[in-house]
Amino acid sequence: MWKKVLLTLTMMFVIFFIICAILPSTYRVERTELIQAPDSLIYEQIANFQNWTSWSAWAQRDSLATNSFSGTAATVGQSWDWSGEIVGVGKMEHTALEPLKRVESRLTFMEPQAMVAKSILTMEKTPSGFRVNMIMEGTLGYPVERIFGIIMDDLIGPDFQEGLTNLKTKLESKP
Repeated sequence: MWKKVLLTLTMMFVIFFIICAILPSTYRVERTELIQAPDSLIYEQIANFQNWTSWSAWAQRDSLATNSFSGTAATVGQSWDWSGEIVGVGKMEHTALEPLKRVESRLTFMEPQAMVAKSILTMEKTPSGFRVNMIMEGTLGYPVERIFGIIMDDLIGPDFQEGLTNLKTKLESKP
């Protein structure tokens, strides 16, 4: 009887590790919003971390979080550190900026789960405004993180969309 239980458990672990090995080792979450506002206003909001607290879904959810900013606004090296009950502890730092087009940052979560990712915001002119894309991509450790990779889009995507919708509302309501 114990041999059958042990064999069954061993097989379950083997199957688990095989499934994890087959799952992707990277993820990408992306959401898009069309915003009808001048490109300079959009870029000002996405390139300066100090502006994020007024539209980011996470900043809105944890109003008691502490935020600190360092570096020159909207330049490579500007960083945003936060700590809160809901948002945990983390940091973003600009790594590349292409004015009026693209903002790239390194996103580091320390708590509740250590994780490093790349954050990218892009702007693209369309006939009816600017398409703003919010992207997060990164690698997934083996084996457990790969399981989370399956639901990463469902976990983070709605927050991206909420933030972009907040940004749209903020910018389109300006006179």
